[in-house]
Amino acid sequence: MPRIITPFAPHSLFLLLTLTLFSCQDSRQKALDEIEDLRGRVISEESRAFDAQAADELTRAFMAFIHEHPRDTLVPGFLFGAGELMMTLGQSEGALTQFERLCRDYPEHGKADEALFMQAFIAENQLGDLGRARMLYGEFLRLYPSSDFADDAEACIRNLGKSPEEIIREFEAAADSSAGPV
Repeated sequence: MPRIITPFAPHSLFLLLTLTLFSCQDSRQKALDEIEDLRGRVISEESRAFDAQAADELTRAFMAFIHEHPRDTLVPGFLFGAGELMMTLGQSEGALTQFERLCRDYPEHGKADEALFMQAFIAENQLGDLGRARMLYGEFLRLYPSSDFADDAEACIRNLGKSPEEIIREFEAAADSSAGPV
């Protein structure tokens, strides 16, 4: 009778699974160490200067971590961090994508309200898409009426499309009318 040779005995399979688990944990920790190192380089402690190259590398590290560990509890915060960095680097569409993903996949996360507000802000100030900005600010107010950003969203809607000079004139007129006669 021919013998069937199995490549792994049960104890070998256990060893393989254990090694795989540790290598996954090691790769996660290595990625987290890299992220921590890059975070320290984005804004130099000595000069307080912003390092755009380190910011770009940190964005890529966030995205790699998200790709490699999609179910990790750190993913929502890394989506937000990637969105902030992309916005700062002028990568508006990329920033919108990260903020949208945070709102869609983690609507109960503590940064979901801010992520939606940032989408509206980017649409208004970086893309000049006032219609989209108005829609996003409105959605923000509908979903998060008690957010710390609610007053800001209302002010942004009131001032959409106005130049800074127009806003200043309106502010001065309101201040003059509330001061009354002297």
